Amino acid sequence: MINAKLPYFLLVHVRESSDVARVKAICDKLSKNIEVVPLDVFLKMAGEAPTYQENYYQGK
Repeated sequence: MINAKLPYFLLVHVRESSDVARVKAICDKLSKNIEVVPLDVFLKMAGEAPTYQENYYQGK
């Protein structure tokens, strides 16, 4: 089930094999209401508005 609370926070790791042009092309395809921010800003925003829920694999 997807969290119904907004905003959503999504951390993305960009591999060394990607270049700036490729990452920019991907970001340009995102909806206009998506904001791409540096890690320090992301962590501050996510910490101030925690809409996430931690889940851990329970095993069988």
